[in-house]
Parts: sequence; structure tokens; C-alpha cells
Amino acid sequence: ARRMPSRGVFGVAALVLIFAVLAAIPASRRAIWSRFGPPGRSDALHLAVLPFENIGGDLAHQVFCDGMLETLTSKLTELEKFHGSMWVVPASEVRQLEVTSATEAAGAFGINLAITGSVQPLGNSLRLAVNLVSVESETPRQLDSSVKDIRLMDIALLQDQMVHELAGMLDVELAPDARTEIAADKTEFSAAYEAYVRALGYLQQRPRESDDVDRAIEGFNHAIELDPDYGLAYSGLGSAYWSRYLLTKDSEWVDLARENYDRAVAMNPELVLAHV
Repeated sequence: ARRMPSRGVFGVAALVLIFAVLAAIPASRRAIWSRFGPPGRSDALHLAVLPFENIGGDLAHQVFCDGMLETLTSKLTELEKFHGSMWVVPASEVRQLEVTSATEAAGAFGINLAITGSVQPLGNSLRLAVNLVSVESETPRQLDSSVKDIRLMDIALLQDQMVHELAGMLDVELAPDARTEIAADKTEFSAAYEAYVRALGYLQQRPRESDDVDRAIEGFNHAIELDPDYGLAYSGLGSAYWSRYLLTKDSEWVDLARENYDRAVAMNPELVLAHV
């Protein structure tokens, strides 16, 4: 005759089940991690997004990598209001100090978490890798990672996917109002999104050259042609015109910048970048 499992086995199984259920809930998962997980992960989310590695070194994709740094930082900053202990280092500060590693970011900004990543072209697709790194101890430790292959024709889905992926890594619960706000400034047109990200990348070039600003203006205008309701593209175009003013000191560019910022705010009053 077979032996029946002991009460101890049932007890262990029940405990495992309870932990599995609790671990599915972000708040519970944080509590379990802090009590039983490895040391070095606190509830505070002080983080920086670092420049993405351009695998293959193709200069045509470098501007996309630079634009990804800006877009992910901006989207994560929107999450600050939904998590009381979260703050995100502005992308401009990361670029200004030329910080490229998690250790450097910890020393420069006092963060405890860094987001690193890479972009690799694969024919008609892009492979985007994102890593969450803890820098609360002397030796950085990778906590989580995600790799996504996405077709260029579907690249408009990338923004929402990555924000939700990172929210999951950070154990930030996205309430319905947060999901609505994050999705409010997106475009359904992949070509418009790609043009927008690349145009943002041109604005991040250092030192900023006249040709880069021209390419940014062209890119934002192209995104608007593809999606006339794309508020972020109008905001980006305003930034590009402002950059043109800083190079030329010609006041006509100030008027164009203000005009496009106003359009962006009219489309989405909650659009932080346009207000800034």
C-alpha cells in the first residue's frame, strides 16, 4: 500500500501556495522580498535610466538609442505621482555628466536602482533588452531583465510595453488612472513613433550642431504628417525650434516653439514635456 503524505508535506505545500499568491501582488512581493530576499533592495525607488548600448555600432541606430533614453526617462517620471518614494534622474543630467554605468550613476546621483539596456537591429525587427540593476551595495547586482523582439511595423506598441514591463520590475502597481495617463500621449502609427524617437535622439547629440537640429525638426514634422493628433510630436517640434533659437538667437524660432507647445497642451493638458 502507498504511504499517505505526512501533515508536514501538506503544510509545506500550503505555505508555498500562500507565498505564490502573495508574490503575485506587488505590495506583498515587496514585503516578502524585504523579509526573506537577499539584502540590498529597499522600498525607495531612486533611479536613473542610462544610455542604451547600440549593438552593432550602426550610426543610423544611435539616434534611436539616444531617443529611447529620453522617452523611457520621461515615461518613468510620469509614474512618480503614483509611487510616493519614487524619483527619476532627468535624462539631461545623465547626459550632461556623461554617466554610462550604474556605479557612476550611484556616485553622481545617490540612486539605488539603475536601468540599463541595449538596442540591436535584426532585419525588419529590433531587439530591445532592459535590465534593472541594484546599486545599494558596492557591487552592482542585476535584479531583473527583459528582452523583446518587436517588428518595425509594430514599434508603436513598444512605448506601452516597456513602461508596463518596467513597472512590473519595480513592483509599481498601475491603477486604471495611471494606465490611462500613460497611454494618453501615444500614437497608433509605428512610423510616426519611430520618427519621433529618432528626432528626439538628434536633439540629444553633443555638441549640438545645426544639422542635428534640422534633422530633428524634419523628424518631428514627419511624425506629425503621419499622425496629426500626436501631441508629443508637437512638443518635440517646439523643443527643436527652441534649440534652433539657442543656436541663432533669432526670435522667430521662439514664436514657432511656443506655437507648437501650445498645440501639444491643447491636445493633452497633462503633457508634462510641453508644459516644461
